[in-house]
Amino acid sequence: MNRGIVAALAILLSGCRPPAPPQKPGPPPPVGPAVGQSAPAFSFLDSKGAPYVESGYVGRKAQLLVFGTTSCPMCQAKVADVDAVRQKRGGEVEVAAVLLSETAEKAEKYASEFKAGFRMLLDPQNISIALYKLGNYPHFVLIDKRGVIRYTGQKLPDDAIIEAAAR
Repeated sequence: MNRGIVAALAILLSGCRPPAPPQKPGPPPPVGPAVGQSAPAFSFLDSKGAPYVESGYVGRKAQLLVFGTTSCPMCQAKVADVDAVRQKRGGEVEVAAVLLSETAEKAEKYASEFKAGFRMLLDPQNISIALYKLGNYPHFVLIDKRGVIRYTGQKLPDDAIIEAAAR
């Protein structure tokens, strides 16, 4: 077959479009449900086998959820800060770590090694990644008493945000 005919056919089949302009860097896409939206409902077992139902705290307590893994150095570095929130606001805010792809044994060892006084929730099927569209770890989500997200991000929310969510 003639090379000219092959080239012409290739152009016709390709749609003959101009190349796409280079993409300009912009802000990253939003991660998960936005502040002000209702928190996605979930239910997990903790490392001791007790159920944790997110909606069970609506009307009673705010929730500070920390998503991560036991092997994440950044998660490990935040345990003491997260536990300080639990110690200061435990009556108003339920604090829990949501551990992705972890076993109860690893979670218990992690809690003991890093002296975490908060619950270790197990998400062995990584459901929370889809629910919250998680990026890097740790990822913090603060849910107020009405079940509305008041903070989502990779830094621990400051005390004023936590206090407002607990009201």
